[in-house]
Amino acid sequence: MIKDMTLRRFKTIALPIYAACLGLGIYMLIHSLTGAGLGGCGAGSGCDSVMGSLWAYIAGVLPVSAPAVVTYLLLLICILFLSDKKDKES
Repeated sequence: MIKDMTLRRFKTIALPIYAACLGLGIYMLIHSLTGAGLGGCGAGSGCDSVMGSLWAYIAGVLPVSAPAVVTYLLLLICILFLSDKKDKES
């Protein structure tokens, strides 16, 4: 990592990015589980065909967005619990 990047700066940058990714993952997971329409993805479009293809599911059952949601949730939790001696002294 860059020398002058502190843990606090890393958290400031990473938390909103991972939160946005988590939100998008949840949105796509809900779409996969309920079949609800995905914004900007009309019937018969390329997006619609990808979302309904075999590549969108693990073993044909689990949407690929499910492990993504778990991963981003764990990343957020880990980042929130990161600490540094400098952060505790400040």
